[in-house]
Amino acid sequence: MDRPANDNDDNDEGTFYVVENPSTILDDYVYNYLNTALYQRLAYIADCCPPLRLEILEHAVFVTSRAPFVYQFFHHRLAVEITNAKRLQYELPPLDTKRIKEQQEKSASTIARMENSLRFYEKTGVKACIYRIHNELAEHYMQIGNICNALKWFLKAQDYCVNAKQVISTNQNLINIAVFQQDWSRVLSYVTKTEQTPGFREELMKDEKIFTLLKCAAGVAQLSTKNFKAAAHSFLQTCWDCCEFSDIVSPGDVAIYGGLCALATFNRSELHYFVIINTNFREILEDEPPIREAILNFYQSRFPACKQLLDRMRGRLLLDIYLAPHVSTLYAKIRSRGLVQYCIPYVSVDIRRMAQTFDRTVPAIEEELVRLILDGQIEALIDSVNKVLYAKKKDPKKTALAKGLAVGKEHLRSAQMLVLRVAMLKSGIEVQSPVEQIEDMQVEK
Repeated sequence: MDRPANDNDDNDEGTFYVVENPSTILDDYVYNYLNTALYQRLAYIADCCPPLRLEILEHAVFVTSRAPFVYQFFHHRLAVEITNAKRLQYELPPLDTKRIKEQQEKSASTIARMENSLRFYEKTGVKACIYRIHNELAEHYMQIGNICNALKWFLKAQDYCVNAKQVISTNQNLINIAVFQQDWSRVLSYVTKTEQTPGFREELMKDEKIFTLLKCAAGVAQLSTKNFKAAAHSFLQTCWDCCEFSDIVSPGDVAIYGGLCALATFNRSELHYFVIINTNFREILEDEPPIREAILNFYQSRFPACKQLLDRMRGRLLLDIYLAPHVSTLYAKIRSRGLVQYCIPYVSVDIRRMAQTFDRTVPAIEEELVRLILDGQIEALIDSVNKVLYAKKKDPKKTALAKGLAVGKEHLRSAQMLVLRVAMLKSGIEVQSPVEQIEDMQVEK
């Protein structure tokens, strides 16, 4: 997928893309997403990519046959597109009213049966059964694409949770719905609430994928609210085996989201520690070789190769419902990080050569360098006549004084903490960490 090159890459809105191999994109979506996640992503691609629109809508009509409302929505859009585009070679598949009626009757019958069971269990007062029926109703509404009713039943299920496992499971379902509704504050609120659930650590020991699913949801919310560094840390804490169970993102998405956010916000040492030698995330990166190679090239200061890989990926990223609004911002931050890293080893740098390396015009690269200098990311001066960047010489006395002050503050803080600890021990105040409490419980057993 290609896009016209432009020095002003701050806005992707309103841009049309030429797709070279749409079948690859469709295959990715068929195998990586289900139900609401798939429907929303297909609708987004149909909105923002006219060359792919007809093919995407045809596929959407095919995969939504079990969700009558969603099926009718995509069928109507396909009919409008064929009419407006005057594509005579495309034949509109007839609306399968018989199948719609059958699915609606089947759905109504299932809902009626569950509601009868619910009324019976409410009379008997069996909380576990009431919880199960609420969950089944909510999941049924999710399957047919009715998110609002699904949310209503999941919220009702909260009142009938009898143990930590049920509380965590219900919160995960509510988190998924909040992601689909793009209510990011609610996503982060439920993630925090889940992590503070009594018995969360014990459930985490039984089922490791809970942690990954929460981090995936938090990462998407942080990415969408432009908290890129926090998003990077969230995605980097996931593991490949557990990402496959996420209803929101695929392992490939986690690799791309986490990799781009890390490139945009981490310095060189952080990139090495949190990404390159992170064994769990390295497995996830194997799903996306281009982003893995881009990270390695950036770390090794091979900026032209890194830029080339990112440019190849750009079109695909602009079709991602959660990443697309932030692609230009992330790419600009990655380029700024590259400029900072490029300047570190040198006393003076030729701006013309730098512009050639980063595939930018000299005025554009000079303007970006001025911004980085004003932000304090680069300590240098620019000779605008000769187009040379000169690094500022650091005063060794000031550096030594700053280090001495920092060491003194750290020693003062350590001494204050030591005095506080001694005072607490004398008063008999001791607070155990959750891990120590779990170990003590195991020893007592």
